[in-house]
Amino acid sequence: MKGIYSRYLLLSIFSILLISCSSDSGTEETVVNAPVITGVEAFDSANNGDGRDLEVTFNKAGDESLVSEYRVFVVRTGGASSFNLAAAEGGDVGNYTSVQPNGANQEITLSETSNDVGGSRIIEGVEYIAYVLSIADGVNATGTNTLSSPSGSVVLTNVDYDVYVSDAGNFQNPPWQILKFDNTGRNPEVFINTNLAWPQDILFLEQSNEVLISNFTSGRITKHNATTGAFIEDFATGLSGPTRIKIGQDGLLYVLQWNGPGIVVRYNLDGSFVDEFTSVGVTQSIGMDWDTNGNLYVSSYNGDLVRRFDSNGDDLGIFISSNLAGPTNIWFDETGDLLVSDYDGTAVKRFDSSGNYEADFLRGLGNSEGIGILPSGNILVGNGATSSVKMFSSSGTFIRDFIPSGSGNLIAPNAVVIRGDN
Repeated sequence: MKGIYSRYLLLSIFSILLISCSSDSGTEETVVNAPVITGVEAFDSANNGDGRDLEVTFNKAGDESLVSEYRVFVVRTGGASSFNLAAAEGGDVGNYTSVQPNGANQEITLSETSNDVGGSRIIEGVEYIAYVLSIADGVNATGTNTLSSPSGSVVLTNVDYDVYVSDAGNFQNPPWQILKFDNTGRNPEVFINTNLAWPQDILFLEQSNEVLISNFTSGRITKHNATTGAFIEDFATGLSGPTRIKIGQDGLLYVLQWNGPGIVVRYNLDGSFVDEFTSVGVTQSIGMDWDTNGNLYVSSYNGDLVRRFDSNGDDLGIFISSNLAGPTNIWFDETGDLLVSDYDGTAVKRFDSSGNYEADFLRGLGNSEGIGILPSGNILVGNGATSSVKMFSSSGTFIRDFIPSGSGNLIAPNAVVIRGDN
């Protein structure tokens, strides 16, 4: 009996040792690093001459329980090649901005006393990029901290501007208005809400301190005081659904017409009629721009095309006839590519100088109409599907909703105009 007990005791001890050894020889605990932060962008949002001019945005971590804090670093572009994780982790506390996770994507305006990573005050006239360091919380993430990819570059400049947005409201039915926002996309105010009829475009005549508004359903272009928005008089009448209005290289006002044959017409800036410019019409025309040779390009919403005319208005044929679904605004960039906002698509599309489709440039849009280029090079796009105006970097990266959904009771943006140095 005693021998049986001894053998049982030895077997139990052996089993315990086996279990212990098995546990020790198992897989090691997984090390979790802090997550990589994406969507980092920096842009000029004010005119204070210091860090308050610089706004940095970034996407929150997918799992913020892994992050104890975010640290925003601003680097002069000349020193970007030597900035890395080790440099960020060794950075002086006064040379970054600490941001606490809050469950949302971040929009951070730096402080008056913010420094770059070298310890110098952030000032105008210097080109900067931003990084975000995510700090592992030490419990859920016990591994390393992680540094983001850099933002696009930005140079702080003392350029003051306001952003004006034409609101088509309920299209054939009001409310219609022209809204004014400050250079951060905030503080909306109603600039014009009388003598409108489905407003389409906004054009400031700075020399006379006047602003022109094209009105679709009344066939009028109305003239208003550019400071107060007060109605002055009709600039032109009898048009067939005027949409875009733009001053050409000849100093004349070009007007697109949605209805009828869609002939492009021209006016002197005093409102006197000049001529029917184009030899053929473009139905439902709603976007125009010129190339460096003086050729005029006009988009057709229902035709899903862009047509080209020479500097005399003679037809040069269809320039783009594919990859479009309801084009609205069009414009040439500095490379000579034509960018086309596709209202019924989900992007602004890029075409080369021969009209060949290259790629979707600005993505994630719905009912896009109205384009404005900020002094920083960032691009504003009216997004009717969300009653907002979206901001993209000049390279095409989405930054944020510059004008949030419904701000100023915005319903359907269809023109976005930047007016600077007022």
